[in-house]
Amino acid sequence: MIKAIIFDLWGTLGSKKIGLSSTLRKHFNIKKTSNFIRLYEESIQLHDWKTNEAMAESFLKFFKVPITKENIAFFIKTVEDGLNISYLLDGMKELLEILSKEYRLVLLSNTNNMSTNILTQWGVRDLFTKEIFSCYIGSLKPSKKNFDIVCEELNVKYEECIFTDDMKENIIAANSLGIKGIHFKSVSQLKEDLKALGVKIDYYKK
Repeated sequence: MIKAIIFDLWGTLGSKKIGLSSTLRKHFNIKKTSNFIRLYEESIQLHDWKTNEAMAESFLKFFKVPITKENIAFFIKTVEDGLNISYLLDGMKELLEILSKEYRLVLLSNTNNMSTNILTQWGVRDLFTKEIFSCYIGSLKPSKKNFDIVCEELNVKYEECIFTDDMKENIIAANSLGIKGIHFKSVSQLKEDLKALGVKIDYYKK
């Protein structure tokens, strides 16, 4: 029986409209490589930074960009701008409201601590039982540790969970543990895939 539904944040619940990592990469002339996104995550999403400046310095140092006041300011402003124009996907709040009546909802995100209040900004924080951010646990998806923390916090088994994420590799990792995975593409697709897994959303209305 499904007890918990786990959601990714960016690209699943909502969007920043702009590609933060790509904007920073282009501005600072960082070479685009196959592992750039992973390196980007490691540079700022594995630590609970005391200041935004400290996070900016970590990013700049990681990619060998000069640590100047101008570069630090650009980094922080880019992150803030992305958050300010971010939005919850159309239909997602209604779906979350329905699901929260029957299931425990969990947010599991690789993100930095400037982004951890986004659920309040979107008006959906009260719908989630738990929020687990990489910057607070020091671990990135698709590590087994991240999924283990979800199950430990909620006292549920892998097979009692459904996980949705826009990154295919994270779904594969969840599946390997016995967690039912849905590769997110749209809210309507998510609704249909949830129903196919027996989730009670027949009374969901667009």
